[in-house]
Amino acid sequence: MQRTLLSKAALIFVLMLLLLIPLMFIKNAISERATRRDQVQQEIAGKTSARQTVAGPLIVLPYKLSKTVLEKDKDGRLSTRIQETLETAYLYPKKLEIKGQVQTETRKRGIFEALLYQSDLDFAGEFQVSPHAGIKTTPDARIEWLTPSVVVGLSDNRGIVNAPEIRLGNQTLTFAPGQGVRGLGNGIHADIKLPVAEGGSLPFSFKLKLRGTRWLGWLPMGEDTKVSITSPWPHPSFGGHMLPASREVSESGFTAHWQASHLATNLPQHLSQILAQESGNKSTAASHVEQLASGITFTQPVDIYQQTERSAKYGFLFVMLTFAVFALFEVLKSLPIHPVQYGLVGIALALFFLLLLALSEHLSFRISYLIAALSCVGLIGFYLSSVLHSKLRSLIFSGWLALLYAALYGLLVSEDNALLMGSMLLFLLLACAMAITRKVDWYGLGKVQNTVQS
Repeated sequence: MQRTLLSKAALIFVLMLLLLIPLMFIKNAISERATRRDQVQQEIAGKTSARQTVAGPLIVLPYKLSKTVLEKDKDGRLSTRIQETLETAYLYPKKLEIKGQVQTETRKRGIFEALLYQSDLDFAGEFQVSPHAGIKTTPDARIEWLTPSVVVGLSDNRGIVNAPEIRLGNQTLTFAPGQGVRGLGNGIHADIKLPVAEGGSLPFSFKLKLRGTRWLGWLPMGEDTKVSITSPWPHPSFGGHMLPASREVSESGFTAHWQASHLATNLPQHLSQILAQESGNKSTAASHVEQLASGITFTQPVDIYQQTERSAKYGFLFVMLTFAVFALFEVLKSLPIHPVQYGLVGIALALFFLLLLALSEHLSFRISYLIAALSCVGLIGFYLSSVLHSKLRSLIFSGWLALLYAALYGLLVSEDNALLMGSMLLFLLLACAMAITRKVDWYGLGKVQNTVQS
């Protein structure tokens, strides 16, 4: 291999490495804009309502437990005394059905957007009141019931739109702020005026209008829980502890149904253990409760920053393939191309990603990609018409570059098949390069260059 050819290849390789610097700055710019978008969304949520997880309803039964205990005095003599402690029992629904309709809206601040929703939730079901609320005591113990209350846990009370009332048995109760149960968020409660009859069922129903940001979740509190949610938003993401049993998603919206049994979730036992923990802080208990929730994330159809970042990851590959085609023109057509010309074309390729980022903040990603790609292809084609000494060669190179941009767009919109498509594209390009250069005498090429220079 001749020294001139090797030095030119080494120089081009160093130039490719230097082009990683602007590509790195462009990736940092994408991350900064995405971070700013997230900050704006948090600010909007902070002034309206954040993510919402509904936990409830459940009946909180505080009571005073009195029991006789034996004690030893200093002399070892036994004596008895009455010990009184304040305890709490929790009564979970035997049946719980939630039906909801969710409407979404977009709030803007500058060029950034935040997706909010308002849900109309209908709760219905019944409690099964067992004797002594299922509390196991000794025969000599005495239970004095205090004021019970029905509790609904919420992540953010600011999202409550209506003044909810609950129909519980034969009485109608008005909810008040706060619920006092560890781990269920802020929430609301209603004191039960009439005594809770033991050994029977206690039906309930109430409506709750709730605003939130992105996530709407709930806990399957009942022994048998059914949830049905409909919305005109066509881009839901179902997640949490359980996925829906059935769902229908179309351009006009979605409908999803959940059904859960306490035999499958064991939620009352898990929740009772969390609520009974006296140690630990409130936020830790809330995070444990959140992990038991199921729900919906109302996602944006296109995350421009994520797609732009994905496209920028192919920046070095773009530069490498473009320089490879340049080298083929230089070898096959004996066209000397200066490293400065390589560098200018490489910078134009890098600026495509910056231009894509700037345009996509104002236009749709598809239109932004088309404008940025046509601009870069047109600029490079115009420049190469003089570098390659032929408009036809410039058109051929521009067409190849346009196909490369089209292939990249295909990789971006087909995320699940991106690895397969990318591997096939690289294999095809390598096959074309090997087919075109299969008869090139690389040793002879160096001799010819030396002869021309002499």
